[in-house]
Amino acid sequence: MKKNKLVGTILGLWVFVIALLVGKVVYDDVKKVNNPASVDKSIPFNAVVGNIDEKNEKEEEDKTDNKTQNKEALNNEKADNEESKIDNEIALVNPKDVNDNREKVLVKEIYGTKIYDEITYALKNGEKVKTSSKRIVDASNYNASLNDLVNEALILINNNESIYKEVLDYTNLYRNEVNVSKLTIDSKLNILATIRALEMAYSNNFSHTRLDGTNCTKLAKELGISFKVMGENIAYGYKNSLSVSKGWKNSKGHYANMINASYNKIGIGLFNFNGNIYWVQIFSD
Repeated sequence: MKKNKLVGTILGLWVFVIALLVGKVVYDDVKKVNNPASVDKSIPFNAVVGNIDEKNEKEEEDKTDNKTQNKEALNNEKADNEESKIDNEIALVNPKDVNDNREKVLVKEIYGTKIYDEITYALKNGEKVKTSSKRIVDASNYNASLNDLVNEALILINNNESIYKEVLDYTNLYRNEVNVSKLTIDSKLNILATIRALEMAYSNNFSHTRLDGTNCTKLAKELGISFKVMGENIAYGYKNSLSVSKGWKNSKGHYANMINASYNKIGIGLFNFNGNIYWVQIFSD
C-alpha cells in the first residue's frame, strides 16, 4: 500500500514538472513575438525576399533601359554612317563641276590672262554651301602688246595723278633729309613705270626681270626714253602712298635708289589688280 502511494507521488511530480516546462516554452514564444527589440536583432525574412524581388525588378528594368538605349545608340550611329555615306556619294557627283568640293569660276580674261574665283564648298544634304573663295590668276597665255599697255597706262596716269604726286613728295622728303636735290616727275618715265606695274600684274610676275628675261631698261628703249643711268623700285600689297614709301625707305637697296644723287628724274606707276596694288618707281638722269 505504501509502495503504491509512493509511485503515485512520483508520477504526480513528473506531471507537474512537465507542465512547468510546457508553460515556459509558450511564454518565451509570446514574449519573442511581442518584443520589438528581439525582432530588430534579426532580418525579417519576408522583407528580405521582398527587397530581392524589388532589386531583381530594378535590374530587369535597368537592363531593359540599357537595351533600349543601346539600340537607340546603334540606330543613331547607323543613321550617321548612312548620312556620311550619302554625303560622300554626293561629293563624287559631277566631278567635272566639283573637284574636291572646289569650283573655278572665270571672272575675267584680259590679254590672254584668265582670272578665276576658286570657290570651296561644304556639301550638306546634297546642297553646296560656300565656305571660302580665293582669286587665281592664270597668266600662262599672257600676250599683251606694248600698244595695249601704253593705252591702259595713259588712263591710269590720268586717274592716279594725285597719288603719284604724294609718292614724289615723300621721296623728296627723304632726299632732303640727306641733303640731296629733289627729283622732278617725268611723264615718259610715268608711262614706263605704269606699264611695269601693269605687266607684272597681268603676267603674274612680280620681279625686276620681265618674262622675256629683260628689265626696265629694254622697255625704256622701246618707248624712246634716253638715259645714262636708271634704277627701279617695285612693291606689292601696300595700301597707300605713305605705307609704300615707308616700306621702300626701310629697305636698304630701295632707299639707296630713292636718295641716289645720280638721279634727277622719277616716274611713278601703280595698278590695283584683284585688290592688291603694284607700285613702281623708275629713276633716271
